[in-house]
Amino acid sequence: MSRDPLPPFPLPSCRLQLRPRYGISFSLLLLTYANFGWMLATWATSIGTWAIAICIILLLSELLASPWSIIRLFTVRWLKSDRRAFLTSLLGGVLIVFLLIHLDWLANLMLLLSAGLLVRLDLQVANLSGWQSFIVLLSVASLGISLGWLGHHMVVADNGAAGVMVLEQFQDVWLRIRNAITE
Repeated sequence: MSRDPLPPFPLPSCRLQLRPRYGISFSLLLLTYANFGWMLATWATSIGTWAIAICIILLLSELLASPWSIIRLFTVRWLKSDRRAFLTSLLGGVLIVFLLIHLDWLANLMLLLSAGLLVRLDLQVANLSGWQSFIVLLSVASLGISLGWLGHHMVVADNGAAGVMVLEQFQDVWLRIRNAITE
């Protein structure tokens, strides 16, 4: 049997045009999530901590990508009952006390939120839909967490042997580039 070649698959069009200012905000978001991934790799040894971190990533990405009218509609429906309003305020109080006790977590959360808001503004300027914004935010967050975890394990694991080797190669490449520029 002869196989006919598949017709070319049309790539979906994306209206995001990378401009220099987009690169800065995306880089900041990637670096903040890489920092978060590094810190998670130092703190977390259990699956539960990573599951909470993944839930935080999904929640932040969804909150930043969804329009505020949807969030307002959800909270108004949720708070119509006195019982649910009481439980929400009780849970919010416990969460605030927990975050004030663990200020380092609060600082990291605020840093992730501020970098995410900056990227969200750029995505709104680029006229991306809610789903496209969610996918972009989630992919940058996942890449950053992965890079932070990988960087931690390359530098810290095995007494840093793999990380030192990578850093020496990076230093060698950097010196070659610097010498080529100065010549």
